[in-house]
Order: sequence, then structure tokens, then C-alpha cells
Amino acid sequence: MVTTRVKGSTIFLRFSYYIEGIAKKVEVSSEFKCTGKGSSACRCEGHKNAIGLANAVSTAINEGSFVFEKFFPKSLRARKKSSTGLSASKSSTSSANKSVFGFVADTITADDITTILNDNFANFTDIWFQNADLTKSTKLGYKNIIKNYLKPAFGNMLLKDIKLSHIQSFQNKLINKYSNKYINNIMGCLSSIMTYAVQNDIISQNPCFQIKKQRVKLVTVTPYSSEEIDKILEYSKEHYPSWTLFFAFGLFEGLRTGEIFALTWNDFKLLDEHNNLIQLKSKEALESALSDENSKLCIEISKTVTSGALKYSTKTNRTRILSVQSVLKPYIKEHFDKYNNDDIAYLFYTKS
Repeated sequence: MVTTRVKGSTIFLRFSYYIEGIAKKVEVSSEFKCTGKGSSACRCEGHKNAIGLANAVSTAINEGSFVFEKFFPKSLRARKKSSTGLSASKSSTSSANKSVFGFVADTITADDITTILNDNFANFTDIWFQNADLTKSTKLGYKNIIKNYLKPAFGNMLLKDIKLSHIQSFQNKLINKYSNKYINNIMGCLSSIMTYAVQNDIISQNPCFQIKKQRVKLVTVTPYSSEEIDKILEYSKEHYPSWTLFFAFGLFEGLRTGEIFALTWNDFKLLDEHNNLIQLKSKEALESALSDENSKLCIEISKTVTSGALKYSTKTNRTRILSVQSVLKPYIKEHFDKYNNDDIAYLFYTKS
């Protein structure tokens, strides 16, 4: 399979193939420059020319007529006239000229490349998964979806042969087995794979776009009353004292679980009279601010913990500044006095 990738402004052609079931990639620079978004989805003039070149290379490989210097005449390899092209026969390549733009000639042949150009859904999905820009938690979820649902349904099919009817039938089989939200997650993963195939000119359009999403019922949330909040925090104080502030952050500030886990003492700031954020340079300064009822104490929310890993961005990719409510200050101060550890920056941590 031949796709494009932008590095700087230069558009590279990426050749993806398999050797003994292991995915391999090699790249070669084209003469074309990206003048648009700088991504594989860009449709600037440079990208159109590069895609045209990629299609021409694919056609030549399929026809067995590919010659490297014909397509890349200004490359160093072409100038040295050391390229012999991709031979359809392993025996026709000498050990002296054993590689062509990264391909090992006595290992990979034109027949191997042809197989990848007409690859099935399972193999293409492996390539997409390796290149997909996904969070750790999303990647874990998609990995299970691909293994348990998508590959069993479409694994051996060619991408161009997967039609709307196949996808609709697939979704129909999921209905009444799983929640509508989970079905939408499965279909979203499939749609991302098919979109990647469209971007690389393997198929002309994404058939998933014509599939209607399952309706997800909105849940009406009834907030806790002040009496209920008091009961929760009193219970926590008695049975889980080190977690009382955790619950208080959620109840009073509405912070997400991952955001609370990621909090450090350095995330506390002060607002001056001009509403400028001031970094508290010591824990003594924080202790003083907590004791001062008139101080404008804030929390900077810029990190989250997801799937056990710290991520330096929030779910919405926006840093938030929250004013600490007066009702929350006593909980922070008590936690600071009991569980502050000079060697650990985090508010919440385990013994290990």
C-alpha cells in the first residue's frame, strides 16, 4: 500500500508491506511540497500531485514495470544509478544491489507489494492502528473492539468489497446485545478505519457515513442536596479520612476523577488585585493562603490521569482556573496538615 505523509513541508511516499506477518514501512521523499494543512488529509496542489505519483507507483508495481529512477530521477540512488527497481523475481537481484529505497530485494518483491496494495481489512486495520493518533484509553478500547468485533466480521474482506449492506447487517447484529452507546463506539472505530482508507485513496467514500447512529438516552442527573453532601463527607471522615478531600473536590468543584488524581500542590495559585495568577513558591505560602479567609485561592486544572498514565491535557484540551470556594478551604487545609509529604507533589498517593 502506498500512502503519503508530510515531514516539514516535504511530502513523503510511504510504502507499507508485510514480511512473515510483521508490518514494515519505508518512505521516500517526493519533490512535492505541502502548502496546506500539513496532514495526510490535506488536498493542496502538492498533495494532489503526490497522490497521483503514489497511484502511478502502485500501478507500475502491479504491472511489474516499476523502475525506481524513472519515478524518482533526482534521488541520490537514482543519480548514482544504483537502483535496479523492484524485481518480480528474487533470483534476478544481485547481493551488490540488494536494496531499493529501503526494500531488501531478496526479501521483498513486486509480488509482495501487489499483495499489500490489495490487502484485506485485517491487515489494513493493523497499519491504521499503528499510525492512529489516539489516547491510551481510546487505543485500549479500540484494540478490544477490533479483536472481538471488527476482524471477525470483516477481517478477510478487501476494503473495496465492504459495502453499505455489510456494515448495516453488522450493526443490526449488535442491536439488543449491547447498549446503544457501546454500539456507537464500535461503529465509530470502524468509521475511523474506513476514513483512513479514503484519505489514502484506497476507497472513494466511507460507507459508515450512511449508517444512522443509535439513539443514546440522556440520563437526568439529580444533584445531591446539601444535607446529602454533609452525610457523604461525614461518613468519609470517619471511614476514609485520606479520601475526604477527594470527594469534596468532586462535590463542590465538579472535577473529574482523573483531574483530581493529577492535582499537585503546585497547581494552587493566588489571584492578586489585578486578577493576575501568582505561583505559590512554597508550601508555607500555600498554608498561609489556606488560613486566610480573604485570599483568592485558585486551582489550575491542566492535567488528568487516564488508564494509569499522566496526561498533560484535560479531556476538553483546555486549561481551567477554578476559584476555591470558602466551603472547600477547611478540607484542603486538613488534608494538607495530615497528608502533605515533602517528597511527593501529589495530593493523593498510595504507600507505594
